[in-house]
Amino acid sequence: TIALLIYKNFTMDHVHNLFQLVEGALAEHEDSKVVELIDVAAEKSKLKRSQIVVVGVAALLLVVLFVSGMSLISALVGFAYPAYCSLKALETKDSDDDTKWLTYWVVYGLFAVLEHFSDVILFWFPFYFEIKIALLVWCMYPVQNNGSMVIYNKIIRPTFLKHESKIDSAVNTAARAATNAATNAAAGLAKED
Repeated sequence: TIALLIYKNFTMDHVHNLFQLVEGALAEHEDSKVVELIDVAAEKSKLKRSQIVVVGVAALLLVVLFVSGMSLISALVGFAYPAYCSLKALETKDSDDDTKWLTYWVVYGLFAVLEHFSDVILFWFPFYFEIKIALLVWCMYPVQNNGSMVIYNKIIRPTFLKHESKIDSAVNTAARAATNAATNAAAGLAKED
């Protein structure tokens, strides 16, 4: 029970400090239209201004979590840790970790493109985001043959090697078309001046 009392006091002190911090921020912007709206809401609800702000922010965060929570979490899992590890890998002299993380990003990029076109359907599958997160963790798992290495070596690499000349031709055609379009646009802008 003593630990519970300490925990409650610790928590209440932090909550009290949060309300004081919010009230101080509101006082600094007393002339703002937002603070005027908060004042009206506080007056009508009989709550303190800081309570209105804290409850409003908490409600907004809950809405974001429920609306896009798993999507946001899966994006963070698929991006944040791998991006950090990729930055670390770039700073080492060992090229094996560079290859590992470059392979991960190739697989992640393929997933992102496929998901873009199939997300409307996949979203309705039960546990879609949980399965996606598990797949992403498998792809970045710190072992020699993690998911990204398996997917790359079994699917992506053979497909790429089989169609490499066609892909190169399409990329070169697209690059020429983009260069021509940019050149023509620049020439058109130069004529207007």
